[in-house]
Amino acid sequence: MLANLSIKKKLRYSFFIIFILLIVLSFYSFYSLRQSANGFDRYTQMSRNVELGSKIQSHMFLLEMSVIKFLELPNKKEIDNFNSHYKKINHYISKIKDDIQEPSKVKILSNITKELTEYKKYFYIVVKLYQQSDEIVQTKLNINGKRLNNF
Repeated sequence: MLANLSIKKKLRYSFFIIFILLIVLSFYSFYSLRQSANGFDRYTQMSRNVELGSKIQSHMFLLEMSVIKFLELPNKKEIDNFNSHYKKINHYISKIKDDIQEPSKVKILSNITKELTEYKKYFYIVVKLYQQSDEIVQTKLNINGKRLNNF
């Protein structure tokens, strides 16, 4: 069949075939590039969420350290540190909540928020108990102890 075609027609058909292959290759390249860009966007989003998760984890550790230090030596500085880390954790959680759409991860974040709120509530109960204890020591024990020393 090709033997019967003139050289002019063979050149035109070969040019046409190469042109069609070039168009197909262009569309495939465009599609692949689009897929790569989407994958990179997903990777960027995941890395941002991992970074925020890491920040939440580090501030949770510092929050717990503030509580431990408060229990060792109750003072206002550790309460302020606790509040500072608590605010930062909530800030990072709110940033992650804006990005995450997956229901299971949204549920995990809401559980973290709930547990964190309870943690703060119980910490302030402990702070109040320490303040009451200090008040009892100052108003009752120290005064009665001085009276006992006078006998």
